[in-house]
Amino acid sequence: MAIVGVTARQENIAQKQRKVVKAQLHLNSATASLKKDLQEAATATEVLEAVAHATNGSTAELYKTMKSTYEKTKNIYSLHIAPKGVVTSVYPPVKNKMGKIDFLHDQETKEVSVYSRNKNVTIIRGPFALQEGGQGIAIQNPVFLHNKFWGFTVASIKTNDLFNDSLSSLEDSGYYYNLYKSHVNESSFEKMASSHHKLYHPVVAYFRVGASSWKLEVEKANANVISKEVMLIIILGTLLAIVISVMLYMILSYLKSQKELTRLVNVDYLTNVYNRHGFDSHSSELLKEHPEGVYTGLLIDVDNFKSVNDLYGHAIGDETLKHLAGMLKLYFGHHAIYGRNGGDEFSALIKNMNEEEVTVFLNKFIHRPFSFEYQGKEYKYSISIGYAIYPTQAKDLSELMRKADMALYSVKLRGKHGLSLSYNMFVI
Repeated sequence: MAIVGVTARQENIAQKQRKVVKAQLHLNSATASLKKDLQEAATATEVLEAVAHATNGSTAELYKTMKSTYEKTKNIYSLHIAPKGVVTSVYPPVKNKMGKIDFLHDQETKEVSVYSRNKNVTIIRGPFALQEGGQGIAIQNPVFLHNKFWGFTVASIKTNDLFNDSLSSLEDSGYYYNLYKSHVNESSFEKMASSHHKLYHPVVAYFRVGASSWKLEVEKANANVISKEVMLIIILGTLLAIVISVMLYMILSYLKSQKELTRLVNVDYLTNVYNRHGFDSHSSELLKEHPEGVYTGLLIDVDNFKSVNDLYGHAIGDETLKHLAGMLKLYFGHHAIYGRNGGDEFSALIKNMNEEEVTVFLNKFIHRPFSFEYQGKEYKYSISIGYAIYPTQAKDLSELMRKADMALYSVKLRGKHGLSLSYNMFVI
């Protein structure tokens, strides 16, 4: 009977872990979809920013662009331009319910708008009630012309339109979820969407758009309920206990599946390096075991990766990501923990190098040729790196990677293909 109890317990654990693996796959898919939809809306504000730069802030030209951008971009509720922070134009005009709101002085928008202007970062404001019903969020992008603040370009999104596409598939597949967005100071999260069920042991993913962090929790419905299969093991266990050879086979198969499950949870299927979960777990464990060490947190991404996919196809995009993963293995080796966060973004944690040493190390790396052959053709690409040092610039892994993300963002602002230390900039 003791064997029966152990077997039932092990099978229950194995089933839960299989559920975790499946939940992780659904989580990754939903996270990628959400980030893509939010980034598309953010890109719409960047398109308007580019027009402002090209036309020296001509509101007439901006309004023309608003119409075409609105028609091309999924999920956008309305587009706004706000010179000096005051909304002067909205597309479509019928949705201009708020009038000429002054983002920098309105009580509800002042704090986040001043933060966005002063820090020169895109913020996601909301949720807020829409006059025609429902809730919305606004992606607010500060625009600077000739190093002077010009105003904001803003894309409003109806949250139901945005979240339904990405989250309805979770409910259709039998998963509960909670979606949160951080406040500007990132000290707390606010719930944006939910399946309205209690989650006990969800898998969790974090991602960033602009200055906002997002958190998605996912768990299989009724994950804590003992399955019929486990109950059957308990009922028939006494008979099965006499078949020792079968039991040994089950145990060996279980150990093998455990190893494979662990690999699936922690390793990125495309590049065969750690995924976000694997990188975070191993990096957190390293800092916990050796908090006295010096570490460098890196965020690395491929410059103009969307253009690679658009010009050459997703097969070349995948080969680019695999090649970059191979370069990290070759060059970083045992010096670092590294993994793919998703999309074209990779993370790394370099061990035991001071600021001077790691800067030299990374300068050598970023100057290496990044090219590969595929089906007889050579393809070249470049990368950008943002990094920060622990413990001088961050007190934990989360803060370290957030500052590395800010440093990477500064590279992008200055033309990409560069290397940036948090609060210090070296452009290549």
